[in-house]
Amino acid sequence: MKSWTEIARRAAWWAALAAGAAAALAAPAGEPPVEQLRMPIDYHPDGRIKTQVTAGSARISAEGPVDATDVRVEMYGTNGTVEGRMEAKHCILNREAGTGTSDSDVRVQAQGAVITGTGFEWNAKARTVRILRNAKVVMEKNMKLPLPRGKPASGETKADAQTSS
Repeated sequence: MKSWTEIARRAAWWAALAAGAAAALAAPAGEPPVEQLRMPIDYHPDGRIKTQVTAGSARISAEGPVDATDVRVEMYGTNGTVEGRMEAKHCILNREAGTGTSDSDVRVQAQGAVITGTGFEWNAKARTVRILRNAKVVMEKNMKLPLPRGKPASGETKADAQTSS
């Protein structure tokens, strides 16, 4: 006859096995998450990377979207320098369309401005990001913006503004 300790140990083993099987059935089908994903999305005509996504972790299915966490999107100019960067905690990526969506917080940095908010829709081919909620724009202190024609900037005369347009 088996002792109560042996019976309890076997019951715990079977419970752990059943819990593991239930978790495996509940998880999305496919491969385990990929760590440190690096995925080019779009290329310049000369073959250089135009847009690249990196993620700390991602679930990639053979068909369908990529479910990524700790996401960073980098957009490169034709000379290979980073022109813009977007970061989010979570994103669903469509590799074929070159798009991504998220409900998480997002931070976009490009051309002297930082834009933060919650949720986004991103299109790599069009190079657009639409912040869905709580958008906030912070611009560099000395950033120069194009002025409407005929309006002088501070320290500039009206004649200077008209000739510089």
